Amino acid sequence: MAATFAVKTLDHLVLTKINLHQSGNEFEPKAQNVQPGSADLYFVTDESVETVLQAFRDAKIEAY
Repeated sequence: MAATFAVKTLDHLVLTKINLHQSGNEFEPKAQNVQPGSADLYFVTDESVETVLQAFRDAKIEAY
């Protein structure tokens, strides 16, 4: 199942897609160690990767 929605951030719109995986019935390909409650996030933007990463840093969003 996939949910697509728009999130208003900064001065532009970022489209976001979230893939939800049912535990024990994950889509392929999948991460090596999928955990219940995990999600794959895809951000579609016209901004550069550096600009997006800086926006995350400015918002105190940590990368894992």
